This record gives sequence, C-alpha cells and structure tokens, in this order.
Amino acid sequence: MLKTLQIENFTVFSETEFEFSPGLNVVIGENSTGKTLLLRLGYVVAYVMNQALQDARKGGPDRTRLGRVMAEKLIGVFRPDKLGMLCRSGQGRQKALIRANLSSGELVFSFSANSRTTVQVDEYPEFSPDTGSFQRAPLFLPSREVLSIYPGFTSLHKNGEITADETLYDLCRALSSNPLKGERAREVSHLVKPLEEIIGGRVRLRSDRFCLETPEQGDMGIPLVGEGARVVGALSRLISTGALRKNATLFWDEPDAALNPRFMVRIAQMLIAMAKLPIQTIITTHSYFLMNELGFLIESSGEMIPCQFFSLRKEGGNAITLEKGDAMDDLQTIVSLDEGLEQHDRKQEWFYGNIEA
Repeated sequence: MLKTLQIENFTVFSETEFEFSPGLNVVIGENSTGKTLLLRLGYVVAYVMNQALQDARKGGPDRTRLGRVMAEKLIGVFRPDKLGMLCRSGQGRQKALIRANLSSGELVFSFSANSRTTVQVDEYPEFSPDTGSFQRAPLFLPSREVLSIYPGFTSLHKNGEITADETLYDLCRALSSNPLKGERAREVSHLVKPLEEIIGGRVRLRSDRFCLETPEQGDMGIPLVGEGARVVGALSRLISTGALRKNATLFWDEPDAALNPRFMVRIAQMLIAMAKLPIQTIITTHSYFLMNELGFLIESSGEMIPCQFFSLRKEGGNAITLEKGDAMDDLQTIVSLDEGLEQHDRKQEWFYGNIEA
C-alpha cells in the first residue's frame, strides 16, 4: 500500500506531499491540476516496488536494475519523448525528486531534465526473499472502459503495433486471469454479487473476447453492453479473479465518467466496502454527487472507515496547491460545488430579472 508520496518538480507539481489512507482516498480538482498525473505516478511507484519485491524472491534487485525498471515504467505509462520531459518546466536546471513510503519500505528516486532514459535510485528498502509473497500488484482503471478493446490488445501492444500507455496493457493482463474457485471465490462473493446485480449478469472471457452472461438473454457481446455496465463489469472481473483483493491498491481515474447516478450510489457503497477490508483505493472525480454520496456513507456508517479527501487547485503562476482532510467537509475548495452554486445564482438572476421586466 502507498502511505505517502512526496513530489518535487514533477510535471505540474513543484513541491507537494500526499498522505494516503489505507482505505478510500478521493482526489478532486479542476482540469489540469494533476489528478490523473498523481494516479499514474502512484501506480508506477507501486508497480515497480511490487516488481522489486518479486525479484527479491530470486535474490533481490540491485540499485542499477531498480533504476532501469523505474525509468522503463515511467516512460511506458506517461509516454514522454524522453524521461526529462516529466520534469516541471521552469528556469534553470530542474531535477524531479520522488520520495515514496509504502508498506514495504521507502523508495527515493530522481532524474534530471536532460535525462533520456536514466533514473537515479537514492534509497530503497532492504528486501528479503520472503517479503514479496505478501505484496499485491497494483491496478489502474482508466476513465474509459477497456473490456471492448481487449481482443488481441495484449499481443498487439507487446509487439509494438499499438501505441498506448502501459496501464491498459497491465489491466488487460489482469483481466485475463481465471476466476477464483471454491472457498477463495466464496470469500469475495459479497463484493462480486452486488456488482453483478448492477449489470445484470457475470462477465466471462470466451475465445479472447469478453461477454456478459445473463440469466434471460444468455451471452451478450461486450460491445452490445452499455459503457457504464462495462466499467462496473471490469471491476467485478478484477475482484472475481483475485487481482483486486485485501491489501491491494486500486488507482481509479474518474469512475463517474460513464456512470449514471443510480450506478454511482452502488459504486460508492462498493468503495466503502472495499475500504473496510482494507483495499486501498485512490480515485479522482469531478462528480459532486459521487463525492457527496461517499461523504454521507462514511458519516452515517457509525464506523471508523479509513478515508482521506484531497483537493488540488491552481494558484498564481500555475502553482498547484493541496488541501486535505479526513472528510469532504474539511475541504474549502470543491470546484463542482462552487460552479453549481454559481449556476443557481445565474438562473435566479435571470428569473427575477424577467419578472421585473
């Protein structure tokens, strides 16, 4: 799990520190404040650390190999022409510095604006051969659905025939795993069943294509299923295969993008249930409805649900500032709420202006 992430001179961030909850984390903010960039960086750090822990079972990575793997993943996920382009623009020579604290230890790395493919690892944990067996690989769900693009995607991406960031490739590989069986399947059924009720069936992989197996209509090709149902279906599939389970970390970019309010209520309930396990979830959203529903569920639960809320906003000179709190009400800046109130004021002004005329 990702505990803290200190970012210096990376993309839009000059100097920012995030302290994450082991359960639910909600990141809000207007466009171009770095929400998706934050998720991608967190995913890269968690992914590389997981790889390092797996390598520890074979003798452990050295500093040079760890730096090479980190550079390759940063380039694969962010797709810059050269690594140094991820440094924050500014006067003088810039150096990006990332300090991450995870449940498996601290990782510190940096690279300069002139770097093409080189990352310097300044600190990394002392790995032992038995540490990696308790580490879960992170997952990244993008704002668009992926089940419909799955056929042939992994082989085409691996052969360089598709230009897409590696979060999609990694996700397709996770989706291809076989579902759990027996007792292990029963352990996650309380999470899978509500999702299958939302979409009206179970996502199945048949002959390299996903379909929705329904009681009434049999198998429906995924392209015939609504986009919101495909998004929920992907989440259900990841849980049913064991890719998403206790102590895992899920980075989910704008889950509200394809969901109607009824779906959002059920997804909010699922996010709270996952936080209790805990499954660490870090989401971004523009939806005040989803934020408010999450806040209500947390407040009305009567339980100590691990959660953290973050608001990113632009200040003078395009500097990104951070607000954070244990509850949504702790945030002073909620752009979607502010714009909703301004819209209401405009409508009132127009309405009463017409009456006076």
